[in-house]
Amino acid sequence: MFAIWIPVFPAVILAFADAPPSALLAVSVLPVATIVFGSIAHLVQLIRTGLIESLASDYVERARFTGLGELRLILRHALPASVIPALNSAALYVAGLLSGIVVVEKVFGYPGLGMILLQAVDKREVPIVQAISLLAALAVVSMNLLADLAVAALDPRARSR
Repeated sequence: MFAIWIPVFPAVILAFADAPPSALLAVSVLPVATIVFGSIAHLVQLIRTGLIESLASDYVERARFTGLGELRLILRHALPASVIPALNSAALYVAGLLSGIVVVEKVFGYPGLGMILLQAVDKREVPIVQAISLLAALAVVSMNLLADLAVAALDPRARSR
């Protein structure tokens, strides 16, 4: 719809990989928006819900009674506790992003790992499918590890276990 209503964004990728970065950036707006907007809405909702719960908690009330400023109270006490569920959810989005990228590459005609995977499945090239699946599994495991390390850094209860 954006490619038709606003002709600034092309419907398919017409730039080659050796094109200047400005040309690649211009044709990447719609694919990147397609990938990001779906997951960002749920993450923002998780952070908002967590922030509302954190601001109503006892430890934030105690910090508020000590005379802390509202901005410092939010940034120092409420936000780290409210980001924890979103970190775990963002790590799980990696699997969805990897499968979503295959669809986005197919729709926009973007040559990438998803197109290679689709071609390998069509031609029954099992080693290529296995290699891409292994890369996807490594990405999911590494993102979950990073999320767990971030949770341990943000949550003092997780550090004491």
